[in-house]
Amino acid sequence: MGDFIISARKYRPVNFDDVIGQKVITDTLKSAINNNKLAQALLFTGPRGVGKTSCARIVARELNNFEISDDNSYNIFELDAASNNGVEGIRNLIEQTRIPPQTGKYKVYIIDEVHMLSSGAFNAFLKTLEEPPSHCVFILATTEKHKIIPTILSRCQIYNFKRITTDHMVNHLKNICELEKIKFEDEALILIANKRTQFFEINTITKSGINFWSAMYIPIVVAMAAKQNVFAALSGGWMAVTAGTLTVVISFLMIPLLYRLNNRE
Repeated sequence: MGDFIISARKYRPVNFDDVIGQKVITDTLKSAINNNKLAQALLFTGPRGVGKTSCARIVARELNNFEISDDNSYNIFELDAASNNGVEGIRNLIEQTRIPPQTGKYKVYIIDEVHMLSSGAFNAFLKTLEEPPSHCVFILATTEKHKIIPTILSRCQIYNFKRITTDHMVNHLKNICELEKIKFEDEALILIANKRTQFFEINTITKSGINFWSAMYIPIVVAMAAKQNVFAALSGGWMAVTAGTLTVVISFLMIPLLYRLNNRE
């Protein structure tokens, strides 16, 4: 149990080549790092689950030439602005920027959901963002760029992440299924991808189907994704289940839950 990692984390991108559907952005970042021309203040904006935070971590590693297994806790700092949105949190961050990195060349500060910072916090952060120490890089990530004050936007190099296409999602799911040695049908993966907008969701829903009796649960998940009749899918999966009486009993106990899921708005 201790060694188990959900697929959304297990297959999270660890280098630019792993990032799906954002080739223009990853190529630009890669070129900027290789030519030593990366801005010190970056803003990653776009829908949730498209690779903003993952790319920020990759940039931090690439800047310092760290390996994936290296301990980079002294160089990479992450702040969740949703829970640390006051002036005090930003002041603590500014104090940390005065200390040069103990290893590597840069200290990288990743501020997630930056649009949730208070107006006082934005104002306190402005001067540091405008004239950052030479050893610091700030990467701001947000799903709501319009909530960030213009003075912050004007001091950042902005990267607009786009939604992941269905084709990219289907290919990603196929790779996972092949690596995990799981049988699948293309139609099922297409249905799941069509109803999901981020990799965390499709990874999670696929893993759920794998963990629960595959012959029964995956048809149900596909039916839910396509908003089809769950009971029709259940009957299709039922014919393939031969596990015995216990499976039958538990499956009947699930019928009320499936009914509510199928009739949700």
